[in-house]
Amino acid sequence: MKLRANPLCEECKILGRIVEASMVHHIISIKGKDDPCRLEWDNLQSLCEACHDAKHSSAPEARRVQGCDVNGMPIHPDHPWVKGRKPA
Repeated sequence: MKLRANPLCEECKILGRIVEASMVHHIISIKGKDDPCRLEWDNLQSLCEACHDAKHSSAPEARRVQGCDVNGMPIHPDHPWVKGRKPA
């Protein structure tokens, strides 16, 4: 359902690229198949394989490039941290 609703990679879209999404990523990691967050729409993100691999990479430079500002804060407008922050 998420890929049908968001067929483009959400991280690439932020960076101005148009890339087809091929998988769904949990923004906040889940603890197993019974975790209630597993299917929460706001916790799902359509990603291409490269962005998904980068999010799970142990290389700091891979994580830094994907959807974060220079301070490491998420820039995606639908990320729970961004939604919950109050303007400065």
